[in-house]
Amino acid sequence: MRDSQDENSLTASVKRRRQDFESNMIGFLMTELDLASTFIKIAKSDGEEKTVRNRKNARKAYDTVVYFLGKAAIPQEEEAEIRVKLAPLKSDLQSLGEAF
Repeated sequence: MRDSQDENSLTASVKRRRQDFESNMIGFLMTELDLASTFIKIAKSDGEEKTVRNRKNARKAYDTVVYFLGKAAIPQEEEAEIRVKLAPLKSDLQSLGEAF
């Protein structure tokens, strides 16, 4: 009986940790998307030197989201939301000279 309780407790703990991980990953990806968007806005409004630097920073944030989105197991609804936000960022990056 005790082994069964320990196993159930362990299973519940693993599930909680997995949910925490997923929640943190979603938060991280959303923050990176916001960061990329901010860098793009700055790149579009600043001089040439800052434009290049901010375009590169936006691309780095974009690539980070794409990388982790492919690695993380997150719920489909959140993944779809992230992919919807990626599309205009890619377009903006392309308009700033980034090649994909």
